[in-house]
Amino acid sequence: MAGELFARNTRPIAPPVSGGGKLTLFLLALVIIVIAEAIGNVSIPVGAGKIVLLPLLWALLLGGALGLMSLTFAGLSVAKDVPAFRRLGWRIVVVSFLANAGTFLGAVLIAQFFMHAPLG
Repeated sequence: MAGELFARNTRPIAPPVSGGGKLTLFLLALVIIVIAEAIGNVSIPVGAGKIVLLPLLWALLLGGALGLMSLTFAGLSVAKDVPAFRRLGWRIVVVSFLANAGTFLGAVLIAQFFMHAPLG
């Protein structure tokens, strides 16, 4: 019932990634990698040692910033559907929590199975 209400009153935020979209994604990743490699290693002296920030960290931060911006735009596009979410009430929170908990527990079980040898 709630799913039908949600499905009827929403529209896709963005089309699925197709051929041109994949190229854009790869080019964006390439730009992030080039910027991260241009920044390079950054050493911060701490006492007798030092902390070295590698380009992977810079790539992660740049990608996270771009992802946050895209989530902001997605949130703005969903803002018109707030009345539909309000009609769903507290149930959507419970369903969201259970879906996230189930995904996490499923991943933990799979990791436990593959990372540890069976007893016996």
